[in-house]
Amino acid sequence: MEKEKKSYSFINQLAQFNENFQLITTGAPVTDIFGADLVKMGLVDIPSNVSSVTTDGEGNAIWFENVENITSPVNDDRIDFKATIKVVGGNGRFAKAYGEGVVEGYFNPNLNSPDAGKGKSKVMARINY
Repeated sequence: MEKEKKSYSFINQLAQFNENFQLITTGAPVTDIFGADLVKMGLVDIPSNVSSVTTDGEGNAIWFENVENITSPVNDDRIDFKATIKVVGGNGRFAKAYGEGVVEGYFNPNLNSPDAGKGKSKVMARINY
């Protein structure tokens, strides 16, 4: 994406506790939650293995597949995470994109909080197109 333009990211993660009460997160199809929003932006035919899309809102988008997540609880309202990702195509000028990278960030897992599910993340990836 170009530096001076806005970009939009859509991310879907399934968070659940395992039998040892450790929080496990895995990528889930981004279209399950944001399908209608993505179609409005002209982004269609996104494969089900894509859990994150970043777009400039002008038809160019990069698709990311989540490979592995590692979560680290900080407190009741914050879990830090680091995820390995793979670039698996896109739309527009990124239609043939490929590469890999990491996402680092945090989110609020506390369902009783007004900020439940909210967080921030940063993607660092080598993208070839």
